[in-house]
Amino acid sequence: MTWHVSQELSEHQSGGLTVKMTLNNLEEVERWVLGFGEHATVIGPRELDERIEKTAKKIQQKYLTTES
Repeated sequence: MTWHVSQELSEHQSGGLTVKMTLNNLEEVERWVLGFGEHATVIGPRELDERIEKTAKKIQQKYLTTES
């Protein structure tokens, strides 16, 4: 599947996939990565990793409860 014209895909024997692409901004790819939930790992750039971490913390806070 082609998500972006600059993407390069590297499949791993373990079943994983590395996606590399050149983008003008991180907004769209941030939503795309979040769509994979716990199954995605950002390896760069650091700014994208930080954005994903910030969003994940907001989601966690939204669903945390003090009730058992």
